[in-house]
Amino acid sequence: MRTNKLLGKVRTSRRTALALIAATVQGIQLRACRGLLKLNNAEMVLLSKPRRARLTAVFAALQFLRRTRAIRCKLCLASIHFKHTQSKHCGRAVYLSGGPVAVIEPQSDVITLWPKTKDGKIAEIKIDTLGKLYYALRKYNLTIIGVEFTTHHSEYIGEAPKQFRGYTEQEAIWPNWDAAQKWSELALSSFHNKNGLSYDLSNRISFQLNTINNRLRSLSLSYQNQLNALVLKNKFKAGQRFQDGYTDLVYQEFHSFLFDAGILRDNLCEYVYNFSDNGSRKEDGKDVTTASGLFKLLKKEVNHTKLESYLKSEMSKGGWLFELGQYRDLVMHSAPINIANHRLYAIHEPIALPDGKEILSVRFPLPSNPSKLYSERCKRNDFDKYIEQFDELSRVSLEDRGEYDCLEYAHKVFGLLSNLSLGKVRISPVLALRVLKVDRC
Repeated sequence: MRTNKLLGKVRTSRRTALALIAATVQGIQLRACRGLLKLNNAEMVLLSKPRRARLTAVFAALQFLRRTRAIRCKLCLASIHFKHTQSKHCGRAVYLSGGPVAVIEPQSDVITLWPKTKDGKIAEIKIDTLGKLYYALRKYNLTIIGVEFTTHHSEYIGEAPKQFRGYTEQEAIWPNWDAAQKWSELALSSFHNKNGLSYDLSNRISFQLNTINNRLRSLSLSYQNQLNALVLKNKFKAGQRFQDGYTDLVYQEFHSFLFDAGILRDNLCEYVYNFSDNGSRKEDGKDVTTASGLFKLLKKEVNHTKLESYLKSEMSKGGWLFELGQYRDLVMHSAPINIANHRLYAIHEPIALPDGKEILSVRFPLPSNPSKLYSERCKRNDFDKYIEQFDELSRVSLEDRGEYDCLEYAHKVFGLLSNLSLGKVRISPVLALRVLKVDRC
């Protein structure tokens, strides 16, 4: 097959073929390709395609370069530039459930776990390639919450923020990142099509997707701060309940996640009301801007689209959207989640590693059945009865592990909302305009 056909309708040149190989095999950033090889806009569009899509043209590009006798010197030049600008600062910090962190330093093939194991040893995992990072951690019985990327010198020295992506255990592991990009593209397309409502909602949804990603990061960091305090005290006992100056800070970060997750849920429901089934649900003179408003409307309707049926089911009792709403309402309208009934304490929780060692982590319990708890709190008006139950409540406080761990639940909701956001792109009245972006991994 001819190289031109593989590379698409773009003028084939030595620098195009070289940039294709460098960006695919070595991961060189697009701005580095452009500066090094003086690429034009059409060639940059080619290189903006996903990594897998570019692989099909690599071998044809290699043959083309061999024929021009330019491959050796050009690839050496690209390799030197890549190592100088990116590889030197390319690292990963993987945030794990319970507060531990797995770090792989630039130009290293060893994953280091923090904190140390219970016997004071540093746990390390050797990998062949960076692509096996997530597989190696899962094999070690570790749950990945998200990954912090260092990809450029400016991030390494603090001139620019490092990129954090919430991780989801599925085939497409970055649904939040993909959804945020897609809704940004829909906003751009809506602007060009002069659809003001779609433009406004798409921008808000994209912003809120980024927000819950950052809330997940902040919650993970609060776990790390709590765990670091325990490590410094060197007083870890499996199952021990405790509370210190960091404990309420973790629950406060969880509250923030709940609030922003609720905002995203409502924004998505508003979009469904306005654009589902070509806008047939919309009623003159009526606006629906919340999940409860959409749920009331769907219960009155008989025929639903597949997406509407899914939303109605999950907003009903037993669904994950119903549960999210109950936790949010409990915090918003009743009490902080850790004192909504009996006080919930943080828990020392060891994680067993395959080699027989244990690494330290923490657990922050969530109360079970938030809807029942909210209802009981609304009826509580006999303080004497509460005092009579005080001893029993104190006993339960020291035994309760909670329905979920805060970070575990936030991570679950994060993935579900991100996937839901991706699915709702299909009901948009406009087609997304592709935005050029750098695929960092």
